[in-house]
Amino acid sequence: MPMSESGNSKQFAPGIPGALVSLDGEIRFVPEEKELLRRYFTSAGIDVDQVQTVDQYRLARSAASPGFMDWLAAEIERKPMTRERRKLIEILREPVDSPTSG
Repeated sequence: MPMSESGNSKQFAPGIPGALVSLDGEIRFVPEEKELLRRYFTSAGIDVDQVQTVDQYRLARSAASPGFMDWLAAEIERKPMTRERRKLIEILREPVDSPTSG
């Protein structure tokens, strides 16, 4: 169901998980997603408050993706530590071997 932004007749509807998207490609994040993306994008030097369109969002995701495994490990470390979480962090921090051509 379309939603209208307060004081604006522009219509926004769900389009990307955790966000509302207008027909012309503007994007508005729900608060929880915005805070999650703030932590993720900051690692790549991106201010989530500057991401205003779906195209900018895709570019930001692409720019931040090389640090995804480190970010994911840091997110896991924010939770109470268990043996399973410790093992998952260990796996996430292992170097990835380059594929060999053959």
